[in-house]
Formats: sequence, structure tokens, C-alpha cells
Amino acid sequence: MRKIIKSFIAVVLVLVIGGCIMVFGGRFIPGFPSFSISSKTTDSQVITAIKRTEQVSLLQLGIQGITSKTESSKVFNHEVRGSQRAKYIQYNFDAKLGVEGKDVTVTSTHEHEYIVGIPKFIFIGYNNAKYQVVAENNGALSWTTPNIDSTELINKLLSDKVKNQYLQSNNQTLKDQTKVFYSSIITGVDPDAHITFQFT
Repeated sequence: MRKIIKSFIAVVLVLVIGGCIMVFGGRFIPGFPSFSISSKTTDSQVITAIKRTEQVSLLQLGIQGITSKTESSKVFNHEVRGSQRAKYIQYNFDAKLGVEGKDVTVTSTHEHEYIVGIPKFIFIGYNNAKYQVVAENNGALSWTTPNIDSTELINKLLSDKVKNQYLQSNNQTLKDQTKVFYSSIITGVDPDAHITFQFT
């Protein structure tokens, strides 16, 4: 038995020593083939387009509210009692409305007379966004109903339809602010200017 153990220890020692020689031999023995690990990291990046934007923010809206969604399971087109899930998300953010400045045209028709062409108003963007789940209401059998996706609910707050609603409900305010903004620029150059605005 001792011979077997001694033989086993000898084999292990041979393997360990042999491995050390393979790994470190190239460092200490001239001409000995070295063993190393090759590692390479690459990062490829392509900029496909650069677009200069000249958006003019004319109006900032402070938006806040609570959005909710309710779902339940159905069997044969009948709602399963107790399977209801409801989620309520409180949100607030600042929405910026304005125009593409590069599309605004200023034409001098006569001395001190100008026509300013204004393109359609656009939803420029938003910032200071905060979202928080304030309540969830799940029935006893709610496990039969899929979870309500908070991200999907938040994304609907800034759908194209909602953005257009912000623009439509603030259309007159945007027009008034446009007149004040561009009038101040033109009269700064020509104090006697008479300005006519044409809105798309």
C-alpha cells in the first residue's frame, strides 16, 4: 500500500514540476520554448452620420400626473373574478416644444417690412423625468394574469399621439411666444420693423 502511495506522490510531483518547467522554463532557461496566454481586445466604432440641429425651444411644460393600467384573465370571454392586476405610476417631467430654427424664413418685402415663415411646431424633448410606482392592486388569483410592464406604461406617456396632444393644446401659446421671440430679434436689428408671421 505504501508503494502505491509513494508511486502516486511521485507521479503528482513529476506532473507539477513538469508543468512549472513548461510555464516558467522560457523565463529562466535560454532557448526553452515559452508558454504564455495571448489576449486581444478590439473595439470597432463607426460614426454613420453627424446632423446639426438648430431647434428653438419656445415653451416648456411642467407635466405631472398618475397613469394606471388594469388587466385580468378571461375564460370563454368572461373575466375571472379575483384575477385582476392594477398598477399606478406617478410621473413628472419637463416637456420642451418649439420649432426647427433652420426652417424659419425671414423675408424683407419693403423697407422695414418683414414676413417670418414659421414651420410646424415640434416636440423637442423632455428632461427631469421621474417615475415611481405608487400602488399595485392584485387579486387573489392575480397569478393567472401576466405582470404589467412598467416600461411599456411609461413609454405610452410619450407616444406620438400624446406629443401631438401637447402641441395642439398649446398651439396658441406657441404662436404668441414665437412672435415675441422672433420680433425681439428683428427689432434688435431694425427698431422700425413691421413684422407679419405666417404659420404652417
